[in-house]
Amino acid sequence: MKYALLLIGSVFIVSLCAASPNKAFDERMRWLKPAVAKLTATIQSRVNDENFDANITDEELLTSTIDEDVFLKNRFRFLVKVKLLREKKHVSVLVCTEDERYALFEDLGCSDEVDMEYWILKDPPSCDFQLPANWCEDSNITNGVSVDVKDGK
Repeated sequence: MKYALLLIGSVFIVSLCAASPNKAFDERMRWLKPAVAKLTATIQSRVNDENFDANITDEELLTSTIDEDVFLKNRFRFLVKVKLLREKKHVSVLVCTEDERYALFEDLGCSDEVDMEYWILKDPPSCDFQLPANWCEDSNITNGVSVDVKDGK
């Protein structure tokens, strides 16, 4: 009986230790997700502003947007790489691992929610934009409202 309890206790401790790194990563991703949505919305709003300087580079736009907001600055200051893609007046944000090996989030700004959470996948894609820029229009998603389309029409 003593050995059985020792074995059960050991297995429990080992399983807790093995789960700890994943739990910390999962918590970090849940902490980062609202910042991704806010970053996309803020940049989209700036791009749509009539006084927006279209000659500003993606890097300048991204850096200035993050630096002007304490919430965003705290979330994006390290451990991730953020990329921006602009097509006309549309913005997509891609958040990757710091080494740019894997994509973590991709947001097209179609809704209040982040469009793709790649970090939950067993094999996340590389740090490249995966979603087509017109995905929002093609999937009938605007401002958090999803329209159910029957028979692909």
